[in-house]
Amino acid sequence: MEEVRRELIEIEGGEIPVTLSKASDESSFLIKIDGVEWVNTENRTHAVVLFELMKDHITEYMQYKKI
Repeated sequence: MEEVRRELIEIEGGEIPVTLSKASDESSFLIKIDGVEWVNTENRTHAVVLFELMKDHITEYMQYKKI
């Protein structure tokens, strides 16, 4: 997998990465937050939209803080 996008999410006490990766043949796409796999899809459009939604809104649903 090749990382194609990486953004940082502000959390209590720091930041955590959200990444979008793709297989070399673009047959699958993977979204991870702080190294944890959240989404694995074969659809590029879904991957990009979900990456943006998760980057902007995940802290509305999940509580992250530096430990």
